[in-house]
Amino acid sequence: MYRGFRQSRAAMAVTFALTLVLMVLVWRRNAGRELYIPIVASALLLAIGGIAARLLGNIVSSAACTSLLGKLHMDLDPDAFLEGFQPVAKAVAPEGRDGMVCRFYLSDGYAAAGAYDQAQKVLGDLPAHFRSDAPVAGVYWGDLARAQIGLGLLPQARQSIRELEAVISGCGEKPALRQNLQDTASLLKAACAVRQGTAIETGTWQQRLNAAPYKLRALEIQQILALDAQNREDQKALRGILTRMQQNGGKTIYHKWAVAQSK
Repeated sequence: MYRGFRQSRAAMAVTFALTLVLMVLVWRRNAGRELYIPIVASALLLAIGGIAARLLGNIVSSAACTSLLGKLHMDLDPDAFLEGFQPVAKAVAPEGRDGMVCRFYLSDGYAAAGAYDQAQKVLGDLPAHFRSDAPVAGVYWGDLARAQIGLGLLPQARQSIRELEAVISGCGEKPALRQNLQDTASLLKAACAVRQGTAIETGTWQQRLNAAPYKLRALEIQQILALDAQNREDQKALRGILTRMQQNGGKTIYHKWAVAQSK
């Protein structure tokens, strides 16, 4: 993903420039000696410089990407994240693995902002060469189902969940990946259920809320619990959940949704 960040490209350019300077110094230092000596030295410098530039570029891009993702997951400011990340995604080839990661990040950002149509659109179609790639395919179907639920397309969301479950069944000896995708699938199923008035195990989801690994996941679960309380006509529980969502929802759709439901 280093091509997408200006800082990363600048770091790589500086590294290459320093490599060229060193090559010039090598040729000057070996002037008058046998020709193969500076040629071999230059080849080694180019190889080392190329590796160093790529490594530095990846380090810088990773730090820049982490900073941007912090706006989404820590600051809960999806608009700020999208403003910073959209130019990055445009600079990355869309069909490669980095391009798919960019799609996922953008979809998460749009979904957190409540732009579910854009969250679905940016995912596009899953490239054929990633259909057997469980980590990529699993995230793709999960993100697509989340966008479809946000749009109220529950039959389509259930189909996407079935695709996700097919990926889970083919995970093989990857227990961590399997568990992560199973957690996503169960959350998406619950999100569909409460929107149709179907009861869920409130205690189980309260436990999952307490163990939520990040803020957006916690807000997703709180919305499920709020809808469940609404279905059960438990106004006291509903008010408590909506209050917490307003307090902890940042600038996401979950905060706006909770405000709207409280009126």
